[in-house]
Amino acid sequence: MTIQPKGRRCLCGNRGCLETLASAQWLVKIAAKEKGTDTLASTPASKDRTAFTSRDLYLRALQGDPFCRGLFENLGEALGIAMANLIHILGLEGVVLGGGLSRAATIFLPSLEKEFKKRLTLVPPEKIKIRVSRLQEKGGVLGAAGIALERLKKG
Repeated sequence: MTIQPKGRRCLCGNRGCLETLASAQWLVKIAAKEKGTDTLASTPASKDRTAFTSRDLYLRALQGDPFCRGLFENLGEALGIAMANLIHILGLEGVVLGGGLSRAATIFLPSLEKEFKKRLTLVPPEKIKIRVSRLQEKGGVLGAAGIALERLKKG
């Protein structure tokens, strides 16, 4: 889904895809390019490693690092735009956020909710439920397993 038409080139060939704004892989790429790997590799979570991860960025954001907090706030804005678009198009009653980055929801939810409320014009925002999955990165695999089990039962 395109969020910023003139944004970064995505691996799919398009520009400004949600993937380039709200994924762990891209957060790390953006941080490395803008801040430098040496600075970010010095986080407590990355001892004995030369590379850093989205978890390192999250820990720095929790500690109040303004650059890292900004990364997660931008992520929240992008998700807010995407969610409002999907609700307008599909008529969804709610959204469940999952994946490893959902652990950082306490940081990005305020910017997500602000952008979501601004963009959601056809439905009152308070009617849409936004939840953070407790399954985090396991949600996709468990969901696929659930679908497979249902199909086996129908036989």
